[in-house]
Amino acid sequence: MKGNRTARFWIWTVEWHDEIAAAVRTYFFAAFFAMLLLCFGGVISPKEMAVAMFVGGFMLLGLLWIAIERRRSALKAIDDPELRRRAERAMLQLIAVRKLSRKDKRRIQGNV
Repeated sequence: MKGNRTARFWIWTVEWHDEIAAAVRTYFFAAFFAMLLLCFGGVISPKEMAVAMFVGGFMLLGLLWIAIERRRSALKAIDDPELRRRAERAMLQLIAVRKLSRKDKRRIQGNV
């Protein structure tokens, strides 16, 4: 049962990928502007702000990388056929709504 709950959570993250990504971007920019406001207000120095943003950015990248790897391994390990179909539908839908770059379009059309 626990495996199904975990799989359902990771499927949910695929289904709501765009909203989750938008929330992460919003919070990151809000933190940046809050730090900028503190810097202009004289509460922290520009060097402290730069170090905090550097460390925070790397921490965010690390956490996102860990989440992506965990999601990938959890989705690969789904045993339940119904959940596997749901995960495949969610991933295909996510791929279908993505805009392709010119390079990707050429690669797909065979004009590498």
